Amino acid sequence: TGSWMSYSAPFPGHEWDDVAHYFATGQLKYDPRMIWKIVPLSRLAEAFAWYKEPGKVKGKILVDSEA
Repeated sequence: TGSWMSYSAPFPGHEWDDVAHYFATGQLKYDPRMIWKIVPLSRLAEAFAWYKEPGKVKGKILVDSEA
């Protein structure tokens, strides 16, 4: 995270809609190397446990709520 406040009224705010739109249209891109693992919501506890092992997590963990 950072210092950017990622929500506004009404919650969660237009920022989330804007970002989703820009990703969907290809105007906003990300480097796939940033994502270390994609974890289904059902395995979220396992993902949190990885942080207890120093050096294990090598990037962002994306939680897939639909998997």
